[in-house]
Amino acid sequence: MSAYWSFLKTSTRFFISHPWQLWLTILSIALGSAVMIGVDIATGSAKQSFADAVDQLSGNATHYLVSRTDRGFDEALYSRLRVEWGFRQCAPVIEGKFALNGLQYQLIGIDPFAQSLLPSQQVDFLKQQNWFKLLTQTNAVLVSRETAQRFKLSNQSRLHVLVNQSAQTLTVAGIYNSPNQSAYDNLVITDIATAQALFGKQGTLDRIVLILDQQQAQQLSELIPDAVQLIPSTAHSHALEQMTAAFRTNLTAMSLLAMLVGCFLVYNSMTFSVLQRRQQFAIQRMLGMTGSQIFWQMLTEALVFALLGGLSGIVLGIGLSTGLLSLVTRTINDVYAEISTHALQVEPMLLVKGIGLTLLSVLLATLAPALEAARIAPVTVHRRSELEQRSQRLIPTLMVAGIVLIIMALMLLNVSSRQLLTGFAALFVLVVGYSLMMPFLINSLLQLLTRLLALPSIMMTMALRGISASLSRTSLAITALTIAVSATVGVAIMTTSFRDTVVKWLDLTLQNDLYISSTNADGTQVEGSLESFWLPAVQQLPGIRSISTSKTSQLTINDQSIKLLVLDPGRLKSRGFHLLKGDTDEQWQRYLRGEVALISEPYAYHQQLSVGDHFHALNNEGQLIDIEVGAIFQDYSSSQGMIVIHRSFYERVWRDRSISSIGLLFNQYIKPEQFKQQLVTLAANGNKPVRIRFNKEIRDQSLGVFDRTFEITNVLRLLVVLVAFVGVFNALMLLLLEKQRDYAVLRATGLTPRQLAQLLLMQTVLIGFLAGLLAFPLGWMLSELLIHVINQRSFGWSMNSVFSVSVFVQAMLLSVTAAVLAALYPIKQLTNMSLAQGLRDL
Repeated sequence: MSAYWSFLKTSTRFFISHPWQLWLTILSIALGSAVMIGVDIATGSAKQSFADAVDQLSGNATHYLVSRTDRGFDEALYSRLRVEWGFRQCAPVIEGKFALNGLQYQLIGIDPFAQSLLPSQQVDFLKQQNWFKLLTQTNAVLVSRETAQRFKLSNQSRLHVLVNQSAQTLTVAGIYNSPNQSAYDNLVITDIATAQALFGKQGTLDRIVLILDQQQAQQLSELIPDAVQLIPSTAHSHALEQMTAAFRTNLTAMSLLAMLVGCFLVYNSMTFSVLQRRQQFAIQRMLGMTGSQIFWQMLTEALVFALLGGLSGIVLGIGLSTGLLSLVTRTINDVYAEISTHALQVEPMLLVKGIGLTLLSVLLATLAPALEAARIAPVTVHRRSELEQRSQRLIPTLMVAGIVLIIMALMLLNVSSRQLLTGFAALFVLVVGYSLMMPFLINSLLQLLTRLLALPSIMMTMALRGISASLSRTSLAITALTIAVSATVGVAIMTTSFRDTVVKWLDLTLQNDLYISSTNADGTQVEGSLESFWLPAVQQLPGIRSISTSKTSQLTINDQSIKLLVLDPGRLKSRGFHLLKGDTDEQWQRYLRGEVALISEPYAYHQQLSVGDHFHALNNEGQLIDIEVGAIFQDYSSSQGMIVIHRSFYERVWRDRSISSIGLLFNQYIKPEQFKQQLVTLAANGNKPVRIRFNKEIRDQSLGVFDRTFEITNVLRLLVVLVAFVGVFNALMLLLLEKQRDYAVLRATGLTPRQLAQLLLMQTVLIGFLAGLLAFPLGWMLSELLIHVINQRSFGWSMNSVFSVSVFVQAMLLSVTAAVLAALYPIKQLTNMSLAQGLRDL
């Protein structure tokens, strides 16, 4: 044991004498770990914030009563619950949103006398004096301590807010505290009557929260009207969990790619350390140290590196997650559901998971260098060329192994056509397989470049042979950079293809010139119903070729809520849909007659429905309706899917004539801005705010949401490149320093410092060029997987691949630039080094 510790001391002295190698190795591990931990914390915080927001006023409630429509239900049901049916543990709720100084807040109306259901053990706003103020003062509200501090509010302060785009004044009746500030920060409390007046919901409720056991829940489900449904209090959290699972999985896969790049860098660093200590290992073996002891010595070093890198990664990851959280939250708000979170929620298990994966990755990456050090005989371990010769002999074997792994990746895709994790497994197997093929591909390209470029320049010949002579080390740097750049190529092709598809879809879908819509509180989504005067008033306006109407609602299918669009396309009978399956002409006519429904491609994919299949849904009276699938259409508005039925079908089955939006197609002589002004004048006569937008405004807003959605993906791929950049810097620093004696010999034989710098820079450019060139085939394969496998299985979307030459150019520039920047400092150090120092045997 004492001998073992003495050997570890020699390792410590080695790394202390090589600080660049020590800290760059730790930094490579820390960056890969930080990206993984940062993504986990950000997505976990967003997920938990939504769960907190859903349950923030549920307290001990186990169930909700909610309407099957978007109009709420009669408040008389609350009295029947408490008085006639004897369910005393229940509380009514009205909820909505308002804008304050450009920020959106949630306003919830409660019954203060039903406080037993609310989390009074956590929130101290239910004091007797606050009850009195809420019940007696006009528009009285309670705000959180953090909100009060942000806007410098006190009791009786006035808040000038926008409720449904209408100006209102609220009075602060009290300030409450909560230990879970992230869940309550955007929450404002008021009396239920005040909330009904503010949101125009007099006589109705949005939901009733209850405490029920299983027997009571069964009893109540038989008593409530058909237009109301009883759901568990955890249903909303489970719904978001299902909706965002694919999104979070995609982010996690991107972060694991950074960790994979980090593994190559660790392998690179440990291989260098073996090469640099060849004489030390030879002496240790001659003194009686076994190969097994050297092996465990290397693993111990890796374990220390992993712990230091993992702990540093936790610190960096927490800092990184602060920036990622806002991007994750915004994407979930744009695409899935509204959440508000301002604080990170760091779960200890996420940190343990991060450390565990870091340890596993580093130890796996160290196995090969450790075995290499343990197996070489003392008589050969000190030879500089031994490792290089062994690496050259392994190239054909690695090539065959890489081909086998790529075939395995293709087989994995055929094992299951729907499993997302299988798709990601195939993607990672493909990356590893291609990585094993890299030495052969690099060697082949070097031989080709030698024939093409060697004759004009002796310097180019030296640069090419220098890379080839150190292929065991240069190939690792090139591979790490290749993987990182290929990720940017794959994601860039995927996003370009996706954006091109969405643009074409929007051009097809937005066939009207102008839309009048009832919107939610912040005006971002079509919601609710237009007032009844709108359609007759618009029909009387001159210059309109066609009028279409739509109604946005929710449909309950198998206890799950799915978006329902009720559409009457107008007199032109234009489709506005790209129908994918079915006899499109015949099925479209059946749709217009109200016989069948159209379902979006994501819904058909997730529910495994085809043309001609039937499904059952509940209408607003709780009756089960049989619906036939007439056609499947392309849609990118929701990853969960959407169902479209004709107005005649809806009015016959739902007996509801309300509309959410009106689309207008103009005659050619109409002046759009003047026509819009007429509509603005009409809107002034109504009681509910509307949003009037041209086709281009909606198109630009939709593309803006698309671009914001992929911002976090772009950030993550840049982080992967950053990890590779640090690794390339590490590899080049070690490689150039290891060969400083060779470069010193060149200097001694007449090569000037400037010529040496040119030689090294030429080698660096070649490394970047090779990485960029080899990144493109892998990036293209990744894009095909992302487009036709990952996106299909994640969201149910299909799209065509769109190749852009600019993607290739950008990848090449990124690769060369990263390599050159990484080499500038090592080149400067070598050119400034004295000949005496360089000629000294290290």
